[in-house]
Amino acid sequence: MRSSFWQACNAARAAARCVLRALSCSKRAGVRPSPSKSDSAVTLVFSGSGLLLSYYAGVFQYIYDNFDLSNVRICGISGGTTAALTLAFKAPAARVLELGMRMREMMMSRWLLCYLMSHDEMAEVLVREMRLMGISDKDAANVNALGHVRYGVTTFDGAGGVAPQHRLVALAGTIRDGIFQMLSSMCILPFFRCPGDIGIGRWAFDGGFSALYPMPADADPDRTVRVCPFPFVPADVQPESFSRMHFVDVACPTSVARQVELFQQGYEMAARHRSAFLAKGMVPLVQLRGTLMSHLADIEDTAILRSSKRPRRSKSVTAAPRCLVSQQRGSVRRSSSHGADARSRVPLEKGFSTRAVHSGRSRALAAFAALEQGVGLW
Repeated sequence: MRSSFWQACNAARAAARCVLRALSCSKRAGVRPSPSKSDSAVTLVFSGSGLLLSYYAGVFQYIYDNFDLSNVRICGISGGTTAALTLAFKAPAARVLELGMRMREMMMSRWLLCYLMSHDEMAEVLVREMRLMGISDKDAANVNALGHVRYGVTTFDGAGGVAPQHRLVALAGTIRDGIFQMLSSMCILPFFRCPGDIGIGRWAFDGGFSALYPMPADADPDRTVRVCPFPFVPADVQPESFSRMHFVDVACPTSVARQVELFQQGYEMAARHRSAFLAKGMVPLVQLRGTLMSHLADIEDTAILRSSKRPRRSKSVTAAPRCLVSQQRGSVRRSSSHGADARSRVPLEKGFSTRAVHSGRSRALAAFAALEQGVGLW
């Protein structure tokens, strides 16, 4: 039974490769601008990733540890924009993973989980965390001046009618504007409540709707490294086969421990493709900036991972105070016997049922937990 399933997966993978190759060939059939001979920079492009951001964190951490990035252009699309952003600012792996876990906690604490999120709400958290990492607007301005970091977004331009167009935008000169560009490149409804904004007066959506990779027009194919977390997409650096992450982690916000595993898998996958990076012209470092073991030790020392390993109190020993849920039209208020814990919930849209929201959220959380624990057979 399991062997037949994997045979079907491999057949689907082969068919998808053929279709994608045909699409890429058809796009190259027209006149393509020749790459600039004076520009000898290697172009590093990251495709979309779904929720495999921790996996990508391992990939770009290996790249940063082992290669010189002074003459490398970095382009990202959708989830790949996180790789471009962290490589541009040289953010530590432990802090990047901790930031991802804090964003996960924020999403799981919302009434609608990861749906109908606000760009402003997410940008506020991301900007604050990046400033805590020591990244300032001056750093963003320096990266913007070099022009080595670009995002791919899908826009609806009036000049092109109603057809979506793929647009490459350079990283903005401030952290906040750069974060909004990143969120616009991964904007998919209904995860976000409204389209993104990249400052050109057009609606912006996930860049994966209009391109597989954010490929600059002057990119030399012989010096372009395509990185993808999926095995069925044409790429230079990618996993060799399907695994659990392609069925569960790609769509479900799994636990902190699982995110650390994904980081390790991404780092090891990139290490196995070292020859692909060298073949495209990337220059290896004489002295490594770090190793996988050193990063795992730093990650183990982060506060969020330590707190996730604390033993929980048994309900039989200490009973939690019961909450009195009062239903009011258009809003939900939750109170407990401790005044410090009493808090008001965000007003619900008119017509929403409080009981339905509670029940739906509980079922969603239970489904995430069941998927995470019940698919070990992958």
